[in-house]
Amino acid sequence: MWLDRFERVDGKLTLVGLDKLGRARYLPPMQVYKSRPGDSLSAAITLRTSFCDWERASSREYAAAVGIESDVTEHHETFLILTGRTRIVLPAWLLQRTMFGPYNCITEFLYVPNGLEQFCSPIFDGNEFTVGIVPRKELGKARKTAELAQRMEWLYAYPTAYRAWNSVYRFASSGRIGFELPNAEVLLSVHGKHAGDTFYATSVDILELNPLERPLEWAKIDRESYVFSSGNIQYMIASKTRDSRLIPINNEWDMTDQEWALIEPVASYRRLADRPGRPSGYSLRDVVNGVILKMGTGISWSELWNQRTGFSVSPMLYKRMKADGRWDKIVEVLADSRQKA
Repeated sequence: MWLDRFERVDGKLTLVGLDKLGRARYLPPMQVYKSRPGDSLSAAITLRTSFCDWERASSREYAAAVGIESDVTEHHETFLILTGRTRIVLPAWLLQRTMFGPYNCITEFLYVPNGLEQFCSPIFDGNEFTVGIVPRKELGKARKTAELAQRMEWLYAYPTAYRAWNSVYRFASSGRIGFELPNAEVLLSVHGKHAGDTFYATSVDILELNPLERPLEWAKIDRESYVFSSGNIQYMIASKTRDSRLIPINNEWDMTDQEWALIEPVASYRRLADRPGRPSGYSLRDVVNGVILKMGTGISWSELWNQRTGFSVSPMLYKRMKADGRWDKIVEVLADSRQKA
């Protein structure tokens, strides 16, 4: 689904999403905080970039790349990053989910005036400045994490970061999805798909942020960088544990029926010894496809869980197949099949 714009319905800001047939769905922001504009993950890129170097791209171009062409407007801010010979195109929705905090917790504060003050408040302890998060049950452990505290410190104490938060509501009130980019350099982990020289992002994580401005004088901060997602460093590790021997077919990683006919006997060998007792509730083909997707693209095992099977099923099978030699045999079959395609 493509999130196209905001409209007011019964006085409330409501997102208008478009499906591949151009049909509109009206949804509150909270209901779609996990929404992904496309479901194809065929590559991963990690890059360090400054927001000041970004340009604007066409929302219609991006929406068409993920299969939605009817009734798309230019109300969803879409950004263009030029790196080497590759154009990276990403919509604002993906970026604001990773920039402003645990999205399921902060959504109600993003789309109201002065929402940051309702979510957190400054605390001065002698000469030290910190930000206190307003206690909320739904935050749970997230409220206590160093990453969230650092993020709120950055948002509260740096001028363009503060404006970025407040601009989300301003954009939404005018029907647009987007925000003002802050003055900062970021380390990004971007997943998506290639189409020629363009990479269309379907998942974005900020791993680290370096402000390119001074904080407000009263904050007395001298921090040079902020860790946004230490837990998501797995994305970085994942990109180093991919298998370069694997290649996709037309940007798709799933096995064809012909490939599965050759691979099934290899993958299913010793399956009873692998998992004695209760049988798996997942299709072996889906589990193997999950391993191929992860090892081909470099996405994390946790992101694979959102797309495929249970959290530990594919990584456990991969570990066993790697140890007993089955994985190398599967890669040989795939390499031979796809080089001929």
